[in-house]
Amino acid sequence: MADTAALKTRLFTIFLSQYGENLYKVHAILRFLHTYPESIKELRISQLIKPDELFELQKEWVWLVSKYEGLEKEFFKPFWVPIEYDNFDHFIDLSDEAFPVFDTSFFMEEPYSYFKTIVFNSSSKFLLALERDTDFISLAEDIRDDNWHTYFQQLKARKKLIFGGKLKIKKPDYFQIFGDAPHIPFKYSFSNGYHTINCRHVSSMICGLLPFALKIELTKSTFDESDLKFLSGYDLSVITDIHILTYAIRLFCSDHMHLYRCNISPDTNEFILYVDHNFIIRTKDTDLKDQFINSFSQMLLTQ
Repeated sequence: MADTAALKTRLFTIFLSQYGENLYKVHAILRFLHTYPESIKELRISQLIKPDELFELQKEWVWLVSKYEGLEKEFFKPFWVPIEYDNFDHFIDLSDEAFPVFDTSFFMEEPYSYFKTIVFNSSSKFLLALERDTDFISLAEDIRDDNWHTYFQQLKARKKLIFGGKLKIKKPDYFQIFGDAPHIPFKYSFSNGYHTINCRHVSSMICGLLPFALKIELTKSTFDESDLKFLSGYDLSVITDIHILTYAIRLFCSDHMHLYRCNISPDTNEFILYVDHNFIIRTKDTDLKDQFINSFSQMLLTQ
């Protein structure tokens, strides 16, 4: 406990040496914001922190950021000031002398990531808008609309990168393939030079256990091409490998995908077939068979 307190103090001392002066300026900004509680709520800032608690809360934030890992470590910064209690949605940026106000959101599609959208590019403009009170509700609604527009534009750009093969999604996990049910071992057979693997009670996402780079020819599916066009801007011709097939299934929601068949070589007897929770791989390629079995086994080890 003492070590944690000492670490918090040390980290905050270093922080104040660089951002202390600007933190005092944010203290003044917060005092002003508290004089307009109803307008602040229009921006969906529900519980604005009290100015007198700013330094202690920022000390906790600086320590928390130091403990983050993965996506959170890459995204969140110690020089951001969270301006809500128990909610890391709205921030003021201390590293910018304009003190922009922004909110943060999370992409709910793979590859997952955080992003931020500017609410006001400077705190002075924010305070001026509050002081003038010129239809602040409409202004807040415009800001929310702009933020949603930004989100969908970024989402569209991400989809373009994924369908273009420049951005990879993750392999499906156990839950995405089996849900809450226990898995049923696959059946394997070898006959006339063909390996056949049959998996039962699985979701359509199971194709994602195959190598993402595996080229395919989609010959049958319950994809609605007009829906795919709406969701992604692409038609079925873009589905040429396992990576894109897996992502397209995820876009549609795997529960809604009841059928697909893909040739996996010029030999039309080599294919993958999914029909209502049953998945079949038929191939002459021993390496491909081994890769699938290995991916299947590795997935089970994560349970």
